[in-house]
Amino acid sequence: MFPKSYKLFKLLGLEIRLDRAWIAVCVILAWHLAAEYSPGPWPGDPRSIAFGIAGAVGLIGSLVLHEFAHLTAARFTGGRWATSTLYVFGGISEPHKAPRGTAAECCTALAGILFSLLLGGLLWLSAKFAAAAGATGAGTALLGFLAAANLLLALFNLLPAFPLDAGRIVRALHWKKSGDIASSTRWASLPGIPLSYGAMGLGVLLFFPSGNWAGLWLFLAGFFLHAVSCTILDQLAVKAALSERTVGQMMSRNPVTTGPGQPLSQLADQVMLRRCVSFVPVEENGILLGYIDSGVLAGIDRDNWTNTTVNDVFVALRAEDCTTPDTSAAEALDQLMGSNRRKLMVVQDNRLAGVISLSDLMGYLDVLRQLSSKLA
Repeated sequence: MFPKSYKLFKLLGLEIRLDRAWIAVCVILAWHLAAEYSPGPWPGDPRSIAFGIAGAVGLIGSLVLHEFAHLTAARFTGGRWATSTLYVFGGISEPHKAPRGTAAECCTALAGILFSLLLGGLLWLSAKFAAAAGATGAGTALLGFLAAANLLLALFNLLPAFPLDAGRIVRALHWKKSGDIASSTRWASLPGIPLSYGAMGLGVLLFFPSGNWAGLWLFLAGFFLHAVSCTILDQLAVKAALSERTVGQMMSRNPVTTGPGQPLSQLADQVMLRRCVSFVPVEENGILLGYIDSGVLAGIDRDNWTNTTVNDVFVALRAEDCTTPDTSAAEALDQLMGSNRRKLMVVQDNRLAGVISLSDLMGYLDVLRQLSSKLA
């Protein structure tokens, strides 16, 4: 759903990704913590830099644990999550399949809130016990910061706006009533825009008079909530537009094909370059075998193109590379976005009916937007 992110790791079947804006956020946060709680001369003291980095890593770790709380609850209710992308306000998880039902969705969402409240409370108590025992300095300050961060994370996720945790509960309840997951997602996402403005405004009021770091965090969380809410609403609009069309209505018919016996040198010169195509299905006697594209050719030394045939290197037919003419264009878009492919072969009775590409779908949406603006 949200491609501008970096993979951190994969554990227990869940891939954790970090939104690329977190790089800037981590730098700002580490700098602030180092300056605010510096145990030595600032700037430049290695202990202060280490403290700042520890605070940023601790916050990311808290977000990861928050997401694994969701994952654990989801598995107990029969769900499976594929990826989770971390933002300032928490994570956005993409399930392997649609939500399982109202009770399951509510339990999964509540798990994250409750875990962050519990972790924040434990860290706060640890900071208090450390202070009571006479401990002072960076360690106690770090515990206090992480306690406040987890409590703020839980409170922010209580805002009733999807994809925040409370928003997921709102969506689940609306979905139970309406029976339409798409309209329920849109209905639950709409409050995210005004609430994000409210969070950003409150963040400014908290930060500038006193330099309170919570104000900066609240502003950033509101900013990213606004961006994500707008993205979700745009995606819903796209899916609504494409759900009215089928792949057969939008595919490119009679695509350029090749046979398995063609040398790669001929394929490159006489097919790809001459016809300006980078993706070529492979057929033999009318039966679709697979495909070859410019990426495959790029992995083979050009000196070997003459004595290498398509049959030696083409990608054999796989279900994930194909769709059918009756499939909705919205489903085809999901398949393309979920696999990072740009083209799908349209297959009917083991024969190639056409090719549908991401550019076909985006071109249709672009024309639709232009016509809608003219008719509005």
